[in-house]
Amino acid sequence: REEILSSEIKVSDIIILRKNQRVPADILLLQTLDKSGTCFIRTDQLDGETDWKLRIATPMTQSLEDISILISDKNQAVKIHSEPPCLNIQEFNGVLSWKSEVPLSVENMLWSGTVIATGEVIGCVIYTGTDTRMALNTSKPRHKFGLVDKEINTFAKLLFLGSAALALVLVILKGFDGLWYRHFVRFLLLFSYMIPISLRINLDLGKLVYSWFIQQDKDIPGSVVRSSTIPEELGRIGYLLADKTGTLTQNVMVFKRLYVGSGSYTIENRGQISRLLKQEYAKPTLARYESQESLATSALPFGRKRKIVKITEALRVTETIKALALCHNVTPIVEQSTSASFDTSTKYDDEYHSTSDTPRTSVTSLNTTVGSDVLELLSETGELN
Repeated sequence: REEILSSEIKVSDIIILRKNQRVPADILLLQTLDKSGTCFIRTDQLDGETDWKLRIATPMTQSLEDISILISDKNQAVKIHSEPPCLNIQEFNGVLSWKSEVPLSVENMLWSGTVIATGEVIGCVIYTGTDTRMALNTSKPRHKFGLVDKEINTFAKLLFLGSAALALVLVILKGFDGLWYRHFVRFLLLFSYMIPISLRINLDLGKLVYSWFIQQDKDIPGSVVRSSTIPEELGRIGYLLADKTGTLTQNVMVFKRLYVGSGSYTIENRGQISRLLKQEYAKPTLARYESQESLATSALPFGRKRKIVKITEALRVTETIKALALCHNVTPIVEQSTSASFDTSTKYDDEYHSTSDTPRTSVTSLNTTVGSDVLELLSETGELN
């Protein structure tokens, strides 16, 4: 192994990337530390999304004990057939040929500009330089003109046309005898002082002054003026539209309130939620099953008799809490160095310990594969689930 600069990376190189390292090229994922061959990447610099993306190594290379056999095997060379470079970051088509042919998709690719979020990975370089998806999707920045600049340009054009018209009128009054065009240019130069050339310079100086005041404003600390044309437009804004939620929330959102039916619950109402859950689960198992079955089969053809079951507040809260507990994208990632903790595929820095400090429940991870997690739950009564 040797460390090299990203500028020295070539196509077909086998490289190793560690956690929190940025991917320097478009890479085919060959192997990860996780036995299931999965890893997560952050793509916020590529597509603006903060959710971690799941990537899966090819099964044929993930099962190898020594990845270097791909290079040292002279009897059977490894071949990767990939599509030509394109802009689409949501799709990839290719084939990995070695002992057999394995189809490749976007789930096997690590795009340039993404960051490895979990563990160490090994990959093969497919595209470099301007052929990467990130380079192809990067456009040259265009110069933006503010509304004030456009109005000044229009005003200057009107003044020029006005001075040209006045010069033409004076030439007509003088007559077109001799070199009349010299008189036209002379009058045009005399009337050129009507165009305020210094106005643009004074406006630029004014932009620098109020940009400095914005950065020094104590009411908005940390403000940085990156463009002098944007602040002058703030006074004309009627509607502010944002294409991303994270632009306004800075990707920091706090749970405030949960609305269930006609009631609302906050963090302070945890005791009330706990009582409703105990009230619902205190019912016999058969009664809860019949209630849920009636809810699931409530839509029956016309004319059929059905039993109407009143949906209580406890049942609403129970089903809502169950949905929140099951329908999420939190995925445990077992790290080699920290076998007693889990990272999550969400942005939040939550940590789930293998043994709980509370005497109520102990949670232990038995197995984690792609699409399924097997957990062992031990309650305070000693029951094993």
